[in-house]
Amino acid sequence: MLFFAAAAASSGASAMSSPAPRQCRIIGGEKLPAIVGKDTICAEIARAMAKLAPAAHYSVDVRVLTASRLSAIMVVNGRTLPDHNVAVSDGNLGIGPIRRFAESLASEAAKQ
Repeated sequence: MLFFAAAAASSGASAMSSPAPRQCRIIGGEKLPAIVGKDTICAEIARAMAKLAPAAHYSVDVRVLTASRLSAIMVVNGRTLPDHNVAVSDGNLGIGPIRRFAESLASEAAKQ
């Protein structure tokens, strides 16, 4: 039942413009590899947040440092979390590392 509620909430959120309590901004997106778009990162964060911290109000600034490295600062319910980073040492970012990065952010947000 929770899965359906989360799916409905995330599908409704994507149909509207970014609601104030949940914002995702990508800085330096032009550095991303062609297979990963800015929307992919924000969508993975939204999916992970819906699963692990559905009631959290958050904003996240994701900085693309290189095609293989991201850094994020997330504010959850008014509290700034420690910086999160991900790097791929053997190539460029793909969906797997981005998904794990998003889940790490959401896991930390769930503790707040």
